[in-house]
Parts: sequence; C-alpha cells; structure tokens
Amino acid sequence: MKTLIFKLAVLSLLLIPSQLTLAQSVSVQTLQQQEPTMVHSYPGPETGDKWNIRHEDDGSFVSMSPALDFGYVLDYDFSPDYRHLAVLREDENQTERPFIIEIYNKQGELVGLHTDVINLEIGDPSLKLYLTDNGNIVIRDNIVGFSVYDYSNLFIDRVSNASGSEDGETMSRLVSSSDGSQMYVYNPRILRGDGFSSRISRLTMDARLDNVYADPEREILNLTATDDGEFVFAVFGSQSGSKEVLKINSEGNVVARHSSDMSDPGFYVQPSLGTVTWFENNQAQTYNIETGERIANAYFRQQNIVFAKYSELDNIVITITGSRSNRDGVIQANGIRIVDLDARELIHSDDLTHRFTFKPEDEPRLHRIDRNRYHLLGVSNAVEVVISR
Repeated sequence: MKTLIFKLAVLSLLLIPSQLTLAQSVSVQTLQQQEPTMVHSYPGPETGDKWNIRHEDDGSFVSMSPALDFGYVLDYDFSPDYRHLAVLREDENQTERPFIIEIYNKQGELVGLHTDVINLEIGDPSLKLYLTDNGNIVIRDNIVGFSVYDYSNLFIDRVSNASGSEDGETMSRLVSSSDGSQMYVYNPRILRGDGFSSRISRLTMDARLDNVYADPEREILNLTATDDGEFVFAVFGSQSGSKEVLKINSEGNVVARHSSDMSDPGFYVQPSLGTVTWFENNQAQTYNIETGERIANAYFRQQNIVFAKYSELDNIVITITGSRSNRDGVIQANGIRIVDLDARELIHSDDLTHRFTFKPEDEPRLHRIDRNRYHLLGVSNAVEVVISR
C-alpha cells in the first residue's frame, strides 16, 4: 500500500484497490424485492420509511405502500417532507373537466382533492406536477407556463415564466423549501445568439413572479433551497464546462460561492451542511461553500466516480463508481466505495451490476438511516448500503 501523504488538515487519499487489504466491508442489498427495476423508491415521512411507485409509460400507476392503483396518471409528486403524495390523473366520471388531483398521506387516506383543474394535454412532455407542504399545487402545463392552485381547491391564476428571448429557452423548473413557504422558478438555459443565460424568480401564491437573480453568461444546472427557503444554492455551468455553486439569499444577493477546479465535474449540494461535493473521473472533493475549506479529497485509481456524498455524522465520503447519463436518467454501477476519513481507509463493496434509473428532473439522493447505514432513493432498483468498520 502506498504511503499516505497528509498536507495541513486536508485529507488526501491515494488508494490502489489491488494492493489494499480490506478488514471492513460494504454490503449492498436491493430494498424492493418485487420487480425492483420497475419500481422507483422515495423517502417516506419517517427515517427508513419509503414510498414505492411503479408508473408505466401507458399511464398505469401503482403505489405499493400504501396500496393505490389508478388507470391513467399524468404525473405525481411528493411534498418536500415526503408526508404526502399528489397524483394528477384522469377522472373518468367527468367530461368537461376530466382531470383531478388527489393528495394522499402515507396511510393511504385521501386528505386533499383538486377538481378545478384546467384542461391539460395528455402526452405533453412539459407537463409536471408540484406539491408543497401546505397542500398548495402548481402545474407546469407548457415549457414556461405554471398554473397555481391553493389548498382549498381554488384555481388562483396562470403565470408565464417566458424570458422573451427570440432564440428560445429550455423548460422552466420549480423548487420549493421544505416548509412550503417559498417557491422558486428558474429558466435553466435562455439562448442568446451563440451563448446562453439563466435566471431565478420567486413564485408567490397569488401567481406572481418576482425576479431574484440572473446570470448573463451561464446556465443553471441545479437549484436547491434551504428548509426555510431563505437561501437557494444554484450550480452554474459555462460553455467550457466549468462549474460554480452560488449561495443566494431571497433578496437576490450572493452571500457565498465556490468554483470547482475540475474541467467538467458532477456535483452533490447539501444545503443543510453548506457543502458541495464535486466529482469527476477518479476524484471527489467536498468543500464548505462559505469558507472554501476542503473537507475531503478522495482519489481512486482506475475508477470513474458517478455519484459522491459527504456524511458529516459518520465522517465518510460515499461514492458510486461506473457510468452515468443525466440525459437518459441512468446510472450503471460497478461498485460502491467508501472513504473512511477517521481511519484514512477505503472500504468497498463487491463488484456490482446494478442499473439505477431516475426521473429527468430528479436526482438520486442518499439518505442516512442510522450509523453506517444508508438508502439510495429517488431511483429504481433502490438499495441499502451498510458499512462494517
């Protein structure tokens, strides 16, 4: 095993798996035993709880816990705290307004109903349902249009997030805070001649858009909000592939930023910790966004990291190696590798052949269940990762 070299308080690991004697292990077990590749698993309201959903291309929809079964569902979404599931579906009993939105709790009880849903176009790829914690609903019904409904089953209004660019733009997206108090709509990429720009706006419940932040030269690759919505973390990308994460307050002021020195990295932002983990090829680095301090740096020879997250409580970096396509929503994993920052050791699973799929506007998320125990959710073929050390 090569000598480990430490500089200052920063941990840097050069590990050669073929020369490493492993006294520890990582076990990977599929969480959903029945048709795991067809079922997408999401966090539940309590630690270790899950929603297991199968939504077919023909619209058929099955929730396995709680048991729900519908003939044609256009889209579904969870509240940010995962206590409720909203389903946008056809109502075969109505012809004038043939769509309804039903909201269920984890016990399978119907706790909300929206019948005042404007006509939608079945098969529209831009159609997207959003549910907030307080029962309010937003529907994206074209690439820049959003319809707002409040919890009392009232249609408020429809608002357009169009940038006005003559060159066009990509589909607008929405994120909300965990407490449901703030909603942010953003234009990921606005075409401007040979380049592109982007912008972030706040969506109010009276269907008004207030400008928050605009970038004249870069696209937004990802946007996440803090639990109270007072800050958002926006990952910007340039045409050259360089990436930077900005912490922006609700008034549009940039309070912190961090740029990656990798050429075209992937990333995992954790608003609760104020950290970003950049990863590319065989390296992953975690930084404190406000201070710029590098918390961990891991290097694996002859491996390709496609997912990485820092766990403060267990003081580890968890990575998935293999290949990944964000466009297709697919991760093909060949292993899960853990960097133990206390012991300065690498722990890895047996070789894997797992294929995870995820919705284009979602990202795989790794949830800590207990000490050294995690669930990879937001994907099909969801797994539990247990670390022995």
